[in-house]
Amino acid sequence: MKNVFKVLIGAFVVSVVGLTLFIRSCMSSINEVESDTRAFFQLIVDQGSQVAYDQTSDYFKSATTFEDFDAFVNDADIVNYVDFQAFGYETSIKSGVSTKTVNGTLTFNDGSSFDIYFDWVKVGEEWEVLGFGGAQ
Repeated sequence: MKNVFKVLIGAFVVSVVGLTLFIRSCMSSINEVESDTRAFFQLIVDQGSQVAYDQTSDYFKSATTFEDFDAFVNDADIVNYVDFQAFGYETSIKSGVSTKTVNGTLTFNDGSSFDIYFDWVKVGEEWEVLGFGGAQ
């Protein structure tokens, strides 16, 4: 009976440790994609829409002209961006292409905000902007 009890306690400890590491890994991924998204919007503020557009993926550039991107930046008044807070995150791999999507809220210096989704695609070892838009 003692051996069964030891095995059960050992399995419980291993399960708790495994779950903790899994949760920590998920939180790290969420923090990373949230940080990357913040950095992208801050890049627009600090260096302008052309520099930010140049750092997007080829997928994004094939679907979005610089003029359309710049119009979004101006219409959404991104130069007054102050923060991005994520409230949802998912990843997927389809046809060998890894993507991640973060849902969150952009906040501006006047206190206004709007919800947005932001898609990233893995190109080589780097994550690049795939697309974004208003959250549904």
